[in-house]
Formats: sequence, structure tokens, C-alpha cells
Amino acid sequence: MIRRVLLASAFAVSAVALAAESPVGLLPPEDFFTRPQFSSRFELALRGFGQRTAEALVDEIATNGLPVGVFLLEGRWASYPGSMRFEADEFPAPAALFGRIHARNMRAVISMSCYVSPDSRAYRHFRYDPDTRALDHLLHRPQDRSAAIIRWQDGCSAAWDLTKPMAFGYFLDVLTTFMGTHRIDGFVFEPMAAEALAECGFHRPEMGTDDFLAAYGRLARYFPLSLYPAGNVKGAEAVARLTMRHHSWRDLGRIIPEALALGRRGVPFFAPDGVGGSDPADFPSDKANTVDQALFVRSCALQALFPMMQFAHAPWRVLSAENFALCREFVRLHATFAPYILEQARLAAKTGTPIVRAMDDVFPGQGFDRPLQQFMLGPKYLVAPVVSADGSVTAEIPSGAWKDPRGMTVEGPRSLRLEKVPLSFLPYFERQ
Repeated sequence: MIRRVLLASAFAVSAVALAAESPVGLLPPEDFFTRPQFSSRFELALRGFGQRTAEALVDEIATNGLPVGVFLLEGRWASYPGSMRFEADEFPAPAALFGRIHARNMRAVISMSCYVSPDSRAYRHFRYDPDTRALDHLLHRPQDRSAAIIRWQDGCSAAWDLTKPMAFGYFLDVLTTFMGTHRIDGFVFEPMAAEALAECGFHRPEMGTDDFLAAYGRLARYFPLSLYPAGNVKGAEAVARLTMRHHSWRDLGRIIPEALALGRRGVPFFAPDGVGGSDPADFPSDKANTVDQALFVRSCALQALFPMMQFAHAPWRVLSAENFALCREFVRLHATFAPYILEQARLAAKTGTPIVRAMDDVFPGQGFDRPLQQFMLGPKYLVAPVVSADGSVTAEIPSGAWKDPRGMTVEGPRSLRLEKVPLSFLPYFERQ
């Protein structure tokens, strides 16, 4: 009886949510901003997926002094998509794992999707059936009411139709119950490919992909400690996760442009993908320790003055003691800037103003309307990370006086070329 009341409440809330405009003042939890996140995706792919490995990783994070705030358990933990049950052989006691994460002063976040295996009880229950008049909560093929089968990274599945208020409410109830049962704090939502959604039919004929993604993003109202793929985020309701990057200098140079593009399309909150790249395919099992250490440290420096930081490699494993110490210093730098970042985040929640801003948006008409490997953190700090293997960077300084971390004042406008920048140094300038 209680569950039916909760479910009816979720239906009612979801109907309001689907009709409402984006809320003002929706600020993600401070844990996202003040300490780094750690995604288990790479390490578990390398070491073997399962509870024992995850628990060992949680302990290593603590014993190696990396002050992680959010632990992301990513991978195929469920028996099948849509089951909402842990694979018993791999996760015999999931509540114990999440209790261990909390005991280490971290928040527990787990990968989640709205996919449903077409060979499952859940699929048979929620698909449209003209004979049994089932719940009809799944996306369907445009030409009829049969469920659409979508190809995604874990196979071919059906998916919840989140544009339908009752389906949204049911899914919301499922997630809420799952979170409470396992003491989980949030979710890493799986990507929904726009091209696949374009071939689906929705709750009403006039609805399309944008309506679905808008509903997908509204889950952030109920699960604020969650991440969404950048391509699926519309507006300021959810925290976007930047595109997975390879372990390469070329991909390091793509991070700032993507972050600036997100801000310009009205997405102020984002987390980068793992420091140094996090695609396990870059590191075959026989070359798992082949890491470009300079690239890794530069990647960590780049994230230090982003709103959020995220690790995927275990830096104590892949780096020398000296370079791991440098990464810890960049984490400390981020913590030093956390009060200012939070101030800008509160402004972003109220106005939509990006935390990370393009130079031309802050200094229009000064010749910054071109691709640049630098950004403004709020209105006060110009950040020009090194993203090239030769260790050089050119900082384009606007008019006025700017002070670097060493106390040197630079007068703009000018181009400041820095050669052979030490790995320990992140070029940034404070507006005077």
C-alpha cells in the first residue's frame, strides 16, 4: 500500500516536472566542486570488474592521500539492462561496498541507464501489448506501438519513454527505491544517442528527441549528485560530463574548446572526463603501464581550475612518486579556489552565466573571437594551461594589469609566450 502511494506521488510530481520551465537556483551539491571525483571505469576494466576490486580501489584512494569526494562505480553491474539487480557473483554484498565508500568520506555514485533488455521480465511488463494492455512505458517504433530496439554500447535494448508522465514517474520511483535500498547518492547516466532516438516514436506524435532529452535531464531535480553525457544535456539542470578522451596530446587540446562550447549553449555545470584520458582501449593489458607522465600531469593541471576534477587512472600506480606529488599539489590548488568556484556556481545557478567563459565573451571586441587554448574562470582569472608536448604556451592577455602565481605583473594587451613551462606550474593570471 505504501509503495502504491509513493508511486502515485511520483506520477504526480513527474507530470508537473515535465510541464515546468527550468528552475532558477538549481545548484549541484558542493561535493562536486570542492574535491575530485574518481571514476572506476578504467581501473576496473584493467584489474577485473567486481566488488572485491572496487573495495580495494576505494581503500587505495584513501591510503594514497587522494582527497576524493565522489566515487563513481561504472560498468555492467546489473544482471541485465533494466533489472536493477546486482550480478550476484560479482557483487555479493553491494550495500557493504557503498558503506565502505561512505566510511572513506566519499559519496557513492553508480552508472545507470534507462535501457531495458528485450529478453527480460521488465520488457514484457512495460512494452505495449494489445491483448493484455500492458503499461506501454517504452519508446516505440514510429509505424506502430511495438517497442523500438536501440543499439547502444552494451548491446541492443528497449528504453523507457521519459516523455510520458506516467513512465517518467514509474522510472523515478524505481530509481528512488534502488537508491534507498543500496545507500547510493547519485547516478552516472548512460548516453542516449540522438540518431537512435530520432528513429523512435514518443508519447505523443509531435514529440521528438529534444523532448526526450529534456525529460532525461529533469531527473537531475531528483538526483542532483549525478552526471549526464554532455551531448544529452539541455540547459542548466544537470551536470554534463565531457566526452571521453584518449591518452593523447591531440585530445588534451580538445577539452577547453568543448567546455567553452557547452557554456555558450547554456550548460554551466560540467565535469571533465578522467585526468590523462580514460579509454581503456588506449592501454592493452600487456602495456597497461605505458603512460605519458608529462601528458598526465598537464591534464591534471588543466583540470585544476575547472569547476570539477575527475580521475580515472590511479595516479599512485601509473606515475612516479614525484609526478604523483605534483598531481596532489594541483588538487590542493583546486581546493584553494573552491570558495571562488562555488561563488561562480551559485551565480550560474541563478543566471545561467558560465563558470568557465570564452575570452571573447568577457572581453568582446579585443580580438579574442578565434580558437584559443585558454579560458576565464569567472570574471577574475585567466587560465592558459599547457596542452602541447613541447611544454610551451602563448597566453593572450587582455587590457589591464594581470598578476601570475609568482607575483609577476603583466600589462595587457599582449601575447605572452612561455617556453619549457615546468610540469609543476599552471599559467594563470589574476585580474588586478
